[in-house]
Amino acid sequence: MKKLKLKTTIFIMIILSLLATDFISAQFRGKGRKIIFDRNTAYYRLIVFDKNYYRYLVFGTKVYQTIMDKRYPDKLLFEYAKMIASTLYLDNNRKQALLLGLGGGAIVKYIQKYFPEMRLDIAEIDPMVIKISKKFFYTKIKNNIKAYAYDGRIFVKRINKKYDIIMLDAFNSDYIPFHLMTKEYLNQVKRKLSYNGMVLQNIWTNNALFKRIMNTFRSVFKYVYFARGKATSNAVIMASNKKINLSSYNIRNAYKKFKRHNIRYSFYFKDYLNRFKLYTKPVVSSLVLTDEHAPVNYYHRRKRR
Repeated sequence: MKKLKLKTTIFIMIILSLLATDFISAQFRGKGRKIIFDRNTAYYRLIVFDKNYYRYLVFGTKVYQTIMDKRYPDKLLFEYAKMIASTLYLDNNRKQALLLGLGGGAIVKYIQKYFPEMRLDIAEIDPMVIKISKKFFYTKIKNNIKAYAYDGRIFVKRINKKYDIIMLDAFNSDYIPFHLMTKEYLNQVKRKLSYNGMVLQNIWTNNALFKRIMNTFRSVFKYVYFARGKATSNAVIMASNKKINLSSYNIRNAYKKFKRHNIRYSFYFKDYLNRFKLYTKPVVSSLVLTDEHAPVNYYHRRKRR
């Protein structure tokens, strides 16, 4: 009798799992969408689908990790990605870069095309994401670009290298994993920066987690800048131990370098850089995220007051 109950329970669990899987896929079918890849991995539910000229990557939710124009695969579409790309022009001496979180590789393709001399390491926890990025989003991992199937925090801890730019863009579906948000982790990141290196972090601003992220960065870095998105609730944090030159003169010089790349799609370069403002609010210790207390998922779901 007990064996029968156990088998029945297992059977029900399998059916429920299949129904849940089918429900997730169903969200991305129809209305001109065509699923071209759909698989569960140890970390995500990875779905790639096409709609008209665009290709999308999702991690099992309706939040798009990547959108690619199939006609122009290296074109940046997300506003936050353009803000990050704009900061690359501020200093000619940034040669070593680290990206945590690959997605569809939009930033990688931009760097590869316009900053071919830059050496870029990528840490992506899911090996399948690396494969998808190469196969479906045409990301080329070769020459001075290396990809490692590692958790970002473990990679930062183990790598024996200094970076001029560290870009933090690792998301678990629609939020950043808690262990990649804490003061202890950011201190590890800071130790991997070169003398005038900077950290860039993509975040959401429409939830209660925002002020905790800002307090955590302020508790670690001497200079923290913040640029809010206008088209979305995304924003970019730029942090460093050295003051970053955001004078009008320096932004004009950066714009001259950008213009040489002859980018023909909407890219409000000077506006993106002018959005970065020094964040000077004093640190509230109770709002700092730590390894012992970082309820990231809870505050992500709560609306910002």
